[in-house]
Amino acid sequence: MFRPFIVPHLPPHLIGILGALLFTLWATRTAPPWSRSRVLLWLSLLALLAHVTLADVGWIFRYEAYLIALSIVSLAAALPLRKAAYCVIVVAMAILLVRSVRAFAEMPSITAGIYSQQYQMVSFVERYYQSASVAANDIGAINYKADLHLFDLAGLADPEILRLKRRKQYTTAAIETGAITRGAEIAIVYDDWFSDRKPAVFGGPSLPPTWIRVARWRTLHGEHLGSDTVSFYAVRPDQADPLLENLNHFATDIPATVTVLNR
Repeated sequence: MFRPFIVPHLPPHLIGILGALLFTLWATRTAPPWSRSRVLLWLSLLALLAHVTLADVGWIFRYEAYLIALSIVSLAAALPLRKAAYCVIVVAMAILLVRSVRAFAEMPSITAGIYSQQYQMVSFVERYYQSASVAANDIGAINYKADLHLFDLAGLADPEILRLKRRKQYTTAAIETGAITRGAEIAIVYDDWFSDRKPAVFGGPSLPPTWIRVARWRTLHGEHLGSDTVSFYAVRPDQADPLLENLNHFATDIPATVTVLNR
């Protein structure tokens, strides 16, 4: 969703990079405008401004990593500069060091959450639903590692769902029809993403009442996940018992950080 560029919204490491790029452009203002170093600096600045205007930052740092790499290359290409420029770059690097320390401190919790939820979801569908049709809203891990016919409830990988969202026609009936059309057997979703009152940004309306929730997994390390609880639904009634049986068999392999909740 578009939002106006506001500097205070930026985390400190991007403010440092922004300042270094602006100062370096000023310090090299006498250089030919189409020189390689100037073009790289402008591209880095425009990419940074476009990203913070149209995307998100500061969430596990992974989405702005390319901006950091691009900016460092651009600043290095602009050297040698005046002593003041070196000072600005040193300050920017110091801010990046703070970012690195924070990321390093958060990484154990982040990786524990991914392993406790996302990795277990992948292992489950790989074992029991390889080549099956599965509905899901958090599709990255399971679609990357498992061989599925995926029904993407968020619309990131499904143009039809995205069109329905843009037209404000994404309804419970549309979910039900889409699941039937794609032959979905089960659904793996975050319940709190789907509501007729206020769905999550990447969610949608309430799930079809014909879907049968069989079980839920709740992880202790959910602060960096879409939700700490993922639910398993039988899209078709005849899949409820097989899904429950598969989940019970798989329960012996999930880590202690995951609590299995009945329905």
